[in-house]
Amino acid sequence: MNKITLEHINNILDNTKFEVDEKHGKLTIVTALLPNGFTVTESSGCVDPVNYDKNIGIGICKRKITDKIWYLEGYCLQQKLYEKGEK
Repeated sequence: MNKITLEHINNILDNTKFEVDEKHGKLTIVTALLPNGFTVTESSGCVDPVNYDKNIGIGICKRKITDKIWYLEGYCLQQKLYEKGEK
């Protein structure tokens, strides 16, 4: 395989355990435990607690985590190709 597919990323996400924490009435922190045991953490917050919405924060954090997984999987693929001499 020389590319990362959406199916691959979705498989990782489907097998990821998410933990959500709220701080100070205006910050959402989501920690993702990936299937291989690696953890990814993201946060989303607002200035005024009146504008805070936990569900919006969770959505933002999960999108950031998904982007980070794409990045990390790309790095892993590049390393595997490098090790095989296919740079």
